[in-house]
Amino acid sequence: MTPEYPIKQFFDKITAAWGTFGADLRVGPKLEGMMRAAGFVNVETKRFKLPIGVWSQDAREKELGVSFQMVIKGALEALCGAIATVEGWSKGERVEFTERCDRAI
Repeated sequence: MTPEYPIKQFFDKITAAWGTFGADLRVGPKLEGMMRAAGFVNVETKRFKLPIGVWSQDAREKELGVSFQMVIKGALEALCGAIATVEGWSKGERVEFTERCDRAI
């Protein structure tokens, strides 16, 4: 994703916003180490792409994409509200950013 793409901006901004509260939304790459540190021994890491929407030709990716799209659409307004609060945006700025993200999804 390019830096100008609204969804890239959304994920960067929501990660930073939640970070102000001490939450790490980019925990995925750390999970294997965390599991091992907790005492698990048969830990296997698998990485895969998680598309947004139905664009993928792969049936499994398409199914995941539809589900992920529904999750994001359902939470978009609330999450953009969190971003706006942390960033100090006006209501108009929040609405404009939310609408750009919604159109991109």
